[in-house]
Amino acid sequence: MGEKSSVQFKTARELHEFECSSSSALPSGCLALDDLLGGGFLPGCVTEICGEAGCGKSQICMQFAAVTIANGHRVICVETERGFSVKRLRQVRSFRLR
Repeated sequence: MGEKSSVQFKTARELHEFECSSSSALPSGCLALDDLLGGGFLPGCVTEICGEAGCGKSQICMQFAAVTIANGHRVICVETERGFSVKRLRQVRSFRLR
């Protein structure tokens, strides 16, 4: 019982801060947004985008996904309103590649 455990426990906040501080930001494809975010979105971190209907939340996600895929990274999108369209993502990506 007096043995020292090799298991190290970390809080969710500690893990989040480590992940976010040890990764370089991924550009969103929009310089103004990247400036607001301190360089872009941080890999390994969850970023919640909120706002009123029609303000461009889905468009930002589509653009970021297209830019990230074009840069050779994988993307996970969590869509809560079933509005995500692979067809639309392909359109955004093909437009960005021009």
